[in-house]
Amino acid sequence: MHFFDFENPVISGIYKFCYLVLLSVVWLIFCLPVFTAGASTTALYYTVHKNIRNDRGTVWSCFWQSFKENFRQAVPVTLLLLAILLVFGADISILNLFQNMEVFSGYLRSMFCILTVALCVYAFWIFAYMARFRCPVRQLLKNALLLAVVHFPSSLLIVLTGALALFLIWFLEPLLLIVPAGSVYLMSNFTERVFRKYISEQGSQPEDY
Repeated sequence: MHFFDFENPVISGIYKFCYLVLLSVVWLIFCLPVFTAGASTTALYYTVHKNIRNDRGTVWSCFWQSFKENFRQAVPVTLLLLAILLVFGADISILNLFQNMEVFSGYLRSMFCILTVALCVYAFWIFAYMARFRCPVRQLLKNALLLAVVHFPSSLLIVLTGALALFLIWFLEPLLLIVPAGSVYLMSNFTERVFRKYISEQGSQPEDY
C-alpha cells in the first residue's frame, strides 16, 4: 500500500480532518444571518453523515443540497427556537436584578439554565431528524421531542459532547475551525443509533444516503 493512497489510514485521517475543518468553516459562514442557523446545522449533520462518515459526494455538494432542500422548513423552526431562547435569556436577566431574593431567584435561574440546555439538545434532535427524514413540521417537532425524552441517555451524551465542545472553544478559540463538525460527528453516533431503530417506521421517509 502506497503512503499517499487514500486507503492508507494516516492519509485518510488527514483528509477527514481537512474535510471537518472545511465543513466547520462553511457551517459558520452559513450561520451568520442567524435565522439560517437551523438550515446550516441540518446541512452540517447531513454532510457529516453522508460525506465524512460514508464517503459519498463532496463536502460542498452535500452541504448545499441539504441547505437548499431544508431551508423553507428549517427557518420557521429556527425562529421559534430562537424566540424561546430569548425568553429564557430575558427571564435569567430579570432574575439577576432581584438581589433581595437571592435564594429564590437562584433556584429560578438554575431552572431556566436547565431549560436552556434542554432546548439546545431538543434543537439538535430536530435538525438531525430533519436531515435524516422527510415529514411535516408538526410531526418533526413531535418526533424529535419524543426521541429526546425516550432516549434520554443519548440526549445526555449529546449534552456532554456539546459541553466539551464549548469548553475546547473557550480554552482555545482557533478550535472553532474544527470543533463544530467534529462534535456533530461524535453526536451523530448517538442519534444514528436511535434512528436506525425507526428507519422503517411507517410514514417516515429516510434520506437516501
